[in-house]
Amino acid sequence: MKQVTVLALLAAMAFGASTFAAEDRPADKKPPAMKPGGMGMTDMDKQIAQMQENMKRMQQQLDKIRQTKDPKERQTLLQEHMQTMQESMRVMRGMGGTMMGGGPMMSMDSNQQQGFMQQRMDMIQMMMEQMMQHQQMMQSAPAK
Repeated sequence: MKQVTVLALLAAMAFGASTFAAEDRPADKKPPAMKPGGMGMTDMDKQIAQMQENMKRMQQQLDKIRQTKDPKERQTLLQEHMQTMQESMRVMRGMGGTMMGGGPMMSMDSNQQQGFMQQRMDMIQMMMEQMMQHQQMMQSAPAK
């Protein structure tokens, strides 16, 4: 049941992001100005790099979980993996807010926007895969 809920939530996020990407603003309309304290392109680049690093770390964590035979170590590794997934979701929410709130996405041309949205969708898919693998690891955990 939890897996269905997680998948439904991620599908809704993916649909919302793709709907935004499909919207076109009129060619004569200038992009909105950045809000004070808003995120710039370098901040977005940092977030993307952080997400990529988190994805690598999560994959390494899953590899360790698969290799361990000790139930306590397995539980500790599963908790660490969950924390990394939660951190990644916070970063992704921040990226979504940047796109929806008139941030640097608005100053990109349509090809750049499409590329960024594709990158974000790829990250969402990787997060879904991580969550499914995490769920499988939880279910296959040896009984205590």
